[in-house]
Amino acid sequence: MKLTREQFDEIGPFYLDDFCIEDDQDVMFRLFKTLPWHIQCIAIEWECGDTVFRDEAFTYLCKTAFDMTTKEYYKSEVFGKFKEYLKGNNLKRTGMPKLFEWSKLENDE
Repeated sequence: MKLTREQFDEIGPFYLDDFCIEDDQDVMFRLFKTLPWHIQCIAIEWECGDTVFRDEAFTYLCKTAFDMTTKEYYKSEVFGKFKEYLKGNNLKRTGMPKLFEWSKLENDE
């Protein structure tokens, strides 16, 4: 089963506070579709704000995007620069830098 954008909006919004990606929900929907089915199912059952879903998604993305464990990610230069950017611009989750080219994610709509 492929999740439609409308279905995604019903279980969202999807945010990853400590992951350096802008929080645009179009981008997050494309990112969501790259997650393994078992992780997507957690969100479908419990919604995207669920702690178990967010932890699983974060762990998977750290491994996939950076080949790091979450502990390694938090100690990394990538996370350090991300924190500096947010602090220096007095930001939380909005206005995040485009540190990575997520527009290359497969868009099969």
